[in-house]
Amino acid sequence: MLDGMALQALRTAGVRGIVQAGWSDLGIPDVLAEASEVLSIGEVPYEWLFPRLAAVVHHAGAGTTAAGLHAGVPDIPVPVRVDQPFWAGRTVALGVSPGAVPLR
Repeated sequence: MLDGMALQALRTAGVRGIVQAGWSDLGIPDVLAEASEVLSIGEVPYEWLFPRLAAVVHHAGAGTTAAGLHAGVPDIPVPVRVDQPFWAGRTVALGVSPGAVPLR
């Protein structure tokens, strides 16, 4: 359901998205893998990728948050656990994020 929601959001906004599996080797759901609006990639240096994006939607880990701030692009955190709610809150407090999106 989440993957369908993500695809619908991309289509509604009229934009494309990149889903990064990265080192965790996450599988990309078929509905996203087959969509022309989505590019699935593996590991890519954030300092190269993020400045090329219109916004970064991420888990709000410290390193990813720092890379997004350094790139100067809007930040959409989706915190899951541990310190991620803290970092999501910091981006909101800094005014670079409209707010955290609950994972559910």
